[in-house]
This record gives sequence, C-alpha cells and structure tokens, in this order.
Amino acid sequence: MHHIRFSHGHKGMAGLGLAMGAVIAAMPLIVRELDTAHGRQLIHIKGLDPGSKQRFDLVDSCPGAAA
Repeated sequence: MHHIRFSHGHKGMAGLGLAMGAVIAAMPLIVRELDTAHGRQLIHIKGLDPGSKQRFDLVDSCPGAAA
C-alpha cells in the first residue's frame, strides 16, 4: 500500500483552497506514477504558493472608468 502525505501552514478559507488545489492538481500525476511503481511508495504533495500574483492576471478592461 502506498502512502501519500500533504501538509500546509495556511489557515482559513485561503488555506483550504490552497490545500484542495494542490491535492486535486497532483492526483492525476501521482496515479500515473503509482501505476508503474514497484513496491510501496511514499509521496509528499507540495503545497501551492500563496502569493496571489502566481495564480491569476488582472487586466483593467475599463482603464478610464472612475473608481
């Protein structure tokens, strides 16, 4: 039996979202690796970077609009 670990240090809704995203994104890659693995494997899923600029781009579609 394989063992998969994940730990993170972020709290609240942002932490939950980061944790879910990391696990969901990693699972297809992990399953592919484990399908061809011989013997038991230990896997540690790496967390996502909490910096918001790493995950999206913001484009101002109305540059002349008043705030």
